[in-house]
Amino acid sequence: MDLTFYETYAEKCFRDAPPPCSSRCPFGLDVRKFVKKMQNGNYASAYRTYIEFVPFPGIISALCPAPCRDACVRARGDRAVSLRELEAACLEHVRDRKPKKYKSFQKPLKIAVIGGGLSGLSCAWRMSVRAYQVTVFEATNALGGEALKLMDPEVCRTEIENAFSIYECKFVMEHPVTSLEELAGEFDGIYIATGKGGDDFGLLSDGYHAETLGTGRPGVFLGGQRRGEMDVIDAACDGLHAANTIEVFLKIGAMDYNVPRDGNHPVDERFYLLGYGSDSASEESSGAEGFDVTAEANRCYICNCDKCYQVCPVMQDKKYYPPNMGPDITATLKPNMSKRTGVRVLAGCTNCGKCREVCPEHIDMGACLLRARKELKEDGHLAAGFHDYWMRDLDFTLSDEAYLVWRPEKDRDSEVVFFPGCQLGASLPDTVIDAYQYIAKTAKNAALYLGCCGIPAEWAGEDARRGEIAAKIREVWEELGRPTFLLACTACQSNLKRYCPEIPLCSLYQWMEEHPEELPAPAFAEEEAVHVFDPCGAAGAPEIGQAVRGLVARYGGRVINEKTDCNCCGFGGHIYPASPKVFMKFAERAIAGADDAEEMIAYCANCRDIFVAHGKECRHVLDLVFGRAQKDRKSPTLGTRRENRKFLKRHFTGETIVERKSPFTFRFTQEALDQMTRLLILEEEVIRTVEACEESGRTFCDETTDLFYAHYEFENMTVWAVYRREQDQIEIADVYSHRVRVKE
Repeated sequence: MDLTFYETYAEKCFRDAPPPCSSRCPFGLDVRKFVKKMQNGNYASAYRTYIEFVPFPGIISALCPAPCRDACVRARGDRAVSLRELEAACLEHVRDRKPKKYKSFQKPLKIAVIGGGLSGLSCAWRMSVRAYQVTVFEATNALGGEALKLMDPEVCRTEIENAFSIYECKFVMEHPVTSLEELAGEFDGIYIATGKGGDDFGLLSDGYHAETLGTGRPGVFLGGQRRGEMDVIDAACDGLHAANTIEVFLKIGAMDYNVPRDGNHPVDERFYLLGYGSDSASEESSGAEGFDVTAEANRCYICNCDKCYQVCPVMQDKKYYPPNMGPDITATLKPNMSKRTGVRVLAGCTNCGKCREVCPEHIDMGACLLRARKELKEDGHLAAGFHDYWMRDLDFTLSDEAYLVWRPEKDRDSEVVFFPGCQLGASLPDTVIDAYQYIAKTAKNAALYLGCCGIPAEWAGEDARRGEIAAKIREVWEELGRPTFLLACTACQSNLKRYCPEIPLCSLYQWMEEHPEELPAPAFAEEEAVHVFDPCGAAGAPEIGQAVRGLVARYGGRVINEKTDCNCCGFGGHIYPASPKVFMKFAERAIAGADDAEEMIAYCANCRDIFVAHGKECRHVLDLVFGRAQKDRKSPTLGTRRENRKFLKRHFTGETIVERKSPFTFRFTQEALDQMTRLLILEEEVIRTVEACEESGRTFCDETTDLFYAHYEFENMTVWAVYRREQDQIEIADVYSHRVRVKE
């Protein structure tokens, strides 16, 4: 197991990377955090965020050239957000701007700053905040340097006084430093910020390191306008950076350690590809009454990539994004873990592929989670109950009761083989018969294959079982003369395309599009507006969805969503036992997407049954073609689904199956049937539970209600049945199950 695979899987994800405005900000201001607070009108909190990055707010907001403006994604659509004006408005609205001092012990180390301009003051401020003993030497009688010439001097002086008001920083005025020797021995670190034309003490030409601002003299750093052409804002940033590099020197003695700068980083161009643009509905931020702070703040998109999150109920449920999913998966897979917190996430992904589709980097977290699920299964830590029902259902599909490979002429090759998939036959057996009869008219010696593609084993993490099924399918394909597989299920199509690539595949709906002559005559009824739901199995094959839309139009439906857009109904991955809440979110989201139509048309049997169970009128497209089912037909019970598969096999083989007879006559209340559907309990399992306990006498009765209670242990679960008994008549009132062993 390669845990580094999961740790680094999403390393290309740029979720929470600095947006363009923050990248171009000289101070690296967290614009998202700042603007969110401004949008909420929380000016005091916005101000606290601002001063985390900016040393002298009133000076910086007034003098900053606002490089963020050109970087803003809105600048490419309509007009950049006026961030500098928002900063100024924040300062104006805050009542108490006095800095807060937190209890800290002053460090014994002393720092000398030569020059009282913005660069020197920024370094002195940051070192004072960090409790170093700082002394600023200024040659003139005023602090502020060039900033005093660029703005109201009184505002400048007030900002500086306020910033240092709670710190024990010493200012030595009218004291030009002529030699570093006068400071030698007294100070542990020195920052030279003498400004344009100031003294560099000969250090710029002697081993100067522009990245770290370090000089050839240990403990001495130089920055600001003395080292090159720059404005006062960049000079201030130099001072902040110098404070960081000086601190590194004081800790480890390194002069060339490259500490990353706080701001002015390259812009991540991917933010411009996220689909942001002009928003004609946004409020204007200025008008007759002046600048509207809230309106301008609300123009900000708070740029961040959340495309996968927006389409994934799994991520939404856990508040997950790819960068924090990797570490959680890794922790879940580590050997000897007492608590595996991510198991339900691994078992709760439908593997629909939507995250990869929308991701700018095409990161497929579904594939990552499926791989982790398989490794967890291999290590024996994936709860058997999560996939137990589906694996038993797979066993039944491949059993003698339901499995069938059939063709009219056994000694003659087949041109095509109809592979309806396990769930279409379970839900619509008569429609499978209709579809086969149509196919038989359009292809030579058409075969029928009632079985499973193996995707339940794939979803359960059982690679070996999935491989066995794929091998059997290839074997049957060879026996039938290498025919084209006609598929009604898109999940089967995507699965066989991956694991049986040598087999030619064709969607039944495309086949119908190409062979319309044998289709039933169109009804030409009054057109009804319908919403076609494209299942996740059809992702990457829009031609299937277009063929379905053609069939819908042929049979009297007016499709209101003409473009193919594949989504998941929640069935994929068999997530229901592990994450029923997430399953519900998938289904509810799919139905909500069809609010513009009274009826949905699905071309996946699972989608159709799930939507109807949630109260949405829905027909399978084959219902429409063959006129078999009404749009409000109820989904079959779990037991009926098995009976339907048996019926299909009997229809084609003519076999008579002798069913085992119970000594009791059973009746299920509707409440019990609904509970069984929710808990994935079969009628035959409840019957077996009652029979076994009646036979052995291992029942007990609640004399106050005359209800009997019985339990029976199956391989991975224990079923409980609550029933009334009158001689050989059994009425099942309630059922439930659990995954514990009952000791008696």
